Amino acid sequence: MENRFFKVPTLLFTAAITAFLSSCGKDSVGEKPALSISPLVSEIEFSADGKTAKAFGYTVKPEFWVQTNQPEWNPTSSQPWLDVSVSDDKFTLIAAENTLLTARTPAEVEITAGNATSVKIIVTQLGAAPSLKVTPSGNAVAFSADGTTAKWGDDDFTPPVFAVDTNLDEWTAEPDKNWLTVVPDYANNTFTLTAGLNENPYILDAKVTVSAGTLQPAVITVTQESNSVAPSKYTDIVNPYKDINFNTTLNLRAALHVHTKASDGSFTADEMVTAYAQRKYDVVAITDHDHEKGSDYGPMAYGVTSYRTFGTRNILTIQGVEISNYPDTPIKDYGNVGKENDHFNNFFVTNDAKALLRQKGMKVDMGVQITGTDGVMFLNHPWRCEWPDPITFYTDFFSTYSQDRLIGLEVGTRKGGDAGSNSTLTKYDWEIWDACLTAVAPGRNIYGIATDDAHILTINNTNFFGLRWTEILVPENTIPNVKEAMRNGQMFFVHNLAHTTTVTPPVTVYDLPFPSVTNIVVNKENMTITVEATNYTKIEWISCGNTLVTNNKTTLKPDEYNLEKYVRFVLTGANGRLYSQPFLLPETE
Repeated sequence: MENRFFKVPTLLFTAAITAFLSSCGKDSVGEKPALSISPLVSEIEFSADGKTAKAFGYTVKPEFWVQTNQPEWNPTSSQPWLDVSVSDDKFTLIAAENTLLTARTPAEVEITAGNATSVKIIVTQLGAAPSLKVTPSGNAVAFSADGTTAKWGDDDFTPPVFAVDTNLDEWTAEPDKNWLTVVPDYANNTFTLTAGLNENPYILDAKVTVSAGTLQPAVITVTQESNSVAPSKYTDIVNPYKDINFNTTLNLRAALHVHTKASDGSFTADEMVTAYAQRKYDVVAITDHDHEKGSDYGPMAYGVTSYRTFGTRNILTIQGVEISNYPDTPIKDYGNVGKENDHFNNFFVTNDAKALLRQKGMKVDMGVQITGTDGVMFLNHPWRCEWPDPITFYTDFFSTYSQDRLIGLEVGTRKGGDAGSNSTLTKYDWEIWDACLTAVAPGRNIYGIATDDAHILTINNTNFFGLRWTEILVPENTIPNVKEAMRNGQMFFVHNLAHTTTVTPPVTVYDLPFPSVTNIVVNKENMTITVEATNYTKIEWISCGNTLVTNNKTTLKPDEYNLEKYVRFVLTGANGRLYSQPFLLPETE
């Protein structure tokens, strides 16, 4: 007979064992423990600053989503430089900045969840690039004349202490002038600047260079106020405007280089003068070449100097001539354009002088002939000079001819452009002017004259005149007054920024407010130059070709900048730039 009591317990026992064995390796609901992350990344690399991370060569966001069937999960980092931030079902890796030059010790991030197999990510971080930072920065240190106080911009900066932040082992801070001392504190990575008494009448300047390894050095600019009681180095400030009463003077707008059909121009003299009169010019000089096209020496456009009336305006027309002068050969005819080296504009010549001008001669002979008349002349378009050493070439002229005859040179003609532009021709004009001044001043002056060198009016709506002019300061618009003002440098010149060569502007452009000087005061006791002006936003001072850092000062003390030779100023406004003549600075011997 079958033993049923034995069989049933045996079956129950077998089922229980099977259930137990089956439960091994499953969770509480009967599933196998599982853990994964997304994206599936096993290695990640942080930049030195900790702001970017890469995986598989691509920039990634170091965020990971966790999928698990376990009730809890936990990520941990093996290195203190790497933090793990948990939020809901994701975690984010956060790396601190590595300021060391070497890479970090790799961190292992392990994510665990119950009995599931853990997931690991190896995290590395690059070493920092060599770095150097000096604070404060972005300004300059300004010491008082006695050296006891200092400023950083408008703020007190006494004593001037700078912090050096670098991940290199060594750094240095060195001044380039011996009036300034640097006191380093390597233990605290700082240095202090000190200065003694400035016994000079001019501002001292220096630079401190902070270096570390082969890194780009940090440079600190330092100045010290001038000593106000020190005697001036100058015997005088020669002011070309000393006899001008700005309350009563007339500012004549003058075109001093105009051509007509009598030489290589395209319009008659009347047409050219009319066009300038419409644009509020007061003086027009017709300066045709000393010969006609195709002939050796032709007549000049205007035989006499005269007044011409246009509406309510009386325009003074000046008899002039552009002399084509060749220093090594007799005067050539106009056709040899590519070979010309220098031209003169000559004004107020007599009929007898015209006959002299028609004679062939060398430079010195011609100069004697011209200066033997009562004429005034200046050198034209220096940017066209083809000589290898134009500075010596032009300086020779200014050393040969007297100040009351050869008064100056054109600066920024129609093709030469404006000093504020990037034109290489412009640069040439201004470099020659300043270089010649540096060579001959303060023994003599060289006045700047701006012209259009006008040959045509417009072509295809492109304007070729009215771009710039010379302002002549006179009590009345007469020949003697204009001639005297030109000889004495009682002139400014203006570049018209409201006018472009790409479009013909309406004549109302010439009614716009251009920069205008209302007074100039030279104080011989304090040796200062003060400029009063309107319609400008910026004033710049230039000496020997260098623009001074004056922070828009309208009063300049040349001693403070230890200037040599001369100084001139430029006013810039919304519609134009006005340029002064140079103020000469003779020094005590």
